[in-house]
Amino acid sequence: MNFINRSYVFPVFLTLGMIAGTLGFSTILVKNRVGINDQQLFLQRHALPASSKQLFKSFFKTHKLDPSLFTLTEKELEQRLTDLGFERTATGSNSLVMRCPEQLGNFVVKAPGRFHEVTRAVVDKPLENISRAQGADRINEYAHQAGVKSVKAVDEYLFHVPGAPKELSDYNYLVVEPYLDLDQKKSFDDFSYEQFKETVDIIDAVQYGDTHSDNIVLDQQGIVYFLDTSQRDYLAAYKNLPSALYFSDGSESDDDQLEIASCVSNEEQLIESMKASVDPMHLVAAQKASTKLDVIFHGLMPLCKEKIDVAKRAYLQEKVDKLVKEVEFLVEPFKSSQAFETTEPHSKSLHEAIQATFAQSNLHAA
Repeated sequence: MNFINRSYVFPVFLTLGMIAGTLGFSTILVKNRVGINDQQLFLQRHALPASSKQLFKSFFKTHKLDPSLFTLTEKELEQRLTDLGFERTATGSNSLVMRCPEQLGNFVVKAPGRFHEVTRAVVDKPLENISRAQGADRINEYAHQAGVKSVKAVDEYLFHVPGAPKELSDYNYLVVEPYLDLDQKKSFDDFSYEQFKETVDIIDAVQYGDTHSDNIVLDQQGIVYFLDTSQRDYLAAYKNLPSALYFSDGSESDDDQLEIASCVSNEEQLIESMKASVDPMHLVAAQKASTKLDVIFHGLMPLCKEKIDVAKRAYLQEKVDKLVKEVEFLVEPFKSSQAFETTEPHSKSLHEAIQATFAQSNLHAA
């Protein structure tokens, strides 16, 4: 079951504008949408420190690394960099993550993934990798405004590959990040209550949607970092709702899971009907409701399966309950006025089904 079909009946530009506003990604990275000055400021904000930039430029020149890198398959690129002293630090991801050789400093580079293994390299979304910098901005700007000190996104730098065009594109820039010392594996249970609370608040505020313990980590200095911040990791991007509902330990009964899926399916039908309404207020409410559902199921509910103490679990449940009530408030006027009937009747409301899920996960966490 795919959650919330993103096709709308209203004009395309209105819809795109609403989605961009909801997701919080500005149009800096979208070609022909903003002036060149905005892109220059963006590049300046994410420029490598001068000394590191010079080291990278010299290294690339010495080893004749140029835009031809992006004509390689992923395996070929990995081998090319490995031969120069890089070391892969992540497997199975949507990007090639390589730790830099010592002479380049304590960094990792991230190249775009989804390379074809036989044909020339193809990136299906040529702004996805460098959108990590914009996603990091969104988290860090919220953290700054909220006075959060111990939770942030990892710094993201953009290194222009010598000889490539200056246009913002995954074909022209590599993402460079500081290497974090995570030798000792930490879990959400190692977060302080305040850190966990701030992490949950950030997930809600910025609509982060790739929540798991490999993406939100605690380093040895006691700072929580969001590691993956590309647009793909924000909500409404390549998401499939049931995958966020089925917990990995297999302890929940099929009946419980089917009941939640039924509730979600009914909400999906309702929101899709709202989007088809001639009343623009219903369309606005539908977009807000679908985003809040995304936050619940992709951002927050995955934390249910994590090992966290009673106080953290209570705060998580409080946050989810609040969002569920907001969704119900948004859809109720349309539901009442249209006498909406679901095709998948169920005995519980979405709120009750989520409450039951928390109760079940609390038992397994005890």
